[in-house]
Amino acid sequence: MAPQNTHSTNAAAFEVEAADAAWDARWQWQRLAGRPVGDRIALVADQVWQQGYALAYRDAYATVAQRVAEQATRAAPDNRAARPTLSRLAAAALAVGDRADGGPPAAPPTDQRTLAAATAAAGGDRHQPWKPLAYTAWNGALPAGTIAGTLAAATDIVIDWRARRGHATATDVTVHDRPATAWVADLLAAVNRDTVNTGPGRPDGAGHPVTAAQLARQDQAEGAAPVAAAPVAGRRAHPAAAAAAGHARSR
Repeated sequence: MAPQNTHSTNAAAFEVEAADAAWDARWQWQRLAGRPVGDRIALVADQVWQQGYALAYRDAYATVAQRVAEQATRAAPDNRAARPTLSRLAAAALAVGDRADGGPPAAPPTDQRTLAAATAAAGGDRHQPWKPLAYTAWNGALPAGTIAGTLAAATDIVIDWRARRGHATATDVTVHDRPATAWVADLLAAVNRDTVNTGPGRPDGAGHPVTAAQLARQDQAEGAAPVAAAPVAGRRAHPAAAAAAGHARSR
């Protein structure tokens, strides 16, 4: 029932953000050189997790809203009696979609499974432990953010639809020969499932996780500056990172 369109965020945006997350992990690891290794791993992993979680959350939230609005709008012309409830469902989804860029609530801490995997990954690279650490934390954050954003959007759509009295107009009408309330419930379930199953956290989905090579792209560039040259805070205009972002945007 859910449309088969891609997620609302272009895949190139995930590459750009992954490159940023890798660079952030690099200078953060260096900045925390005086801390115990366990603390360094936890702090760097959590920083990368926050970035990946936020991006995936916003993407899933907007995608659910877009898909519900499309399906409700598509069904309205063929189901005249149910048109009021479908119109209100579409309006609710569009209103929710308008809030997608507001950002997610504060992300939860890195989950224990991801942190354990990141710790093991960091131990496998003596020279640049932040690389596999960042890769693991990033790809752990994507499915977590996708699931959270999906559920939040579906919940907000239902709340807004009910506030518009959409559920009241769904009584005793059908959509494609099915009770309207059942059709709406199935639509939300299908959209939720498809959004999660094709999200950026699924390796074989439409938005597969960024590869380790992509995550560390700026460090593979010829003549990359040493880590000591990175600023301690804020975004940086390093040529290798800018080249990675420019390449991703041009694809």
